[in-house]
Amino acid sequence: TIRLAANSVYNATLEVFDESKNPVENITTEIVQEADEHIFCFTPTNVNLNIIRTDSDGTYEVGLASQWIVGNTSVGTTQVVLKHQPGVKDGTCAPGDTDVELNFVTEIQ
Repeated sequence: TIRLAANSVYNATLEVFDESKNPVENITTEIVQEADEHIFCFTPTNVNLNIIRTDSDGTYEVGLASQWIVGNTSVGTTQVVLKHQPGVKDGTCAPGDTDVELNFVTEIQ
């Protein structure tokens, strides 16, 4: 569950871990090195939240860093998807393959 204070702004950073490996592997550096092939897509649903990616690969946003602009009290979900887009990255979430897809209950209090 993600819990946020109403009418606030958060600057967020993501780290990505591959828990299928032993030991667990932090793959954030790989995403940074291949930033021109990756984008994080954020989809808040039924929650007063706007998420803006604040980093880029030099051309398009990536999403390892983002700003979360929180509105009034609400409860919903936030989907976070990491898309792998080698050769097709265009700044949108449509092309490419999904590397990671997570859904979080999101509470604005």
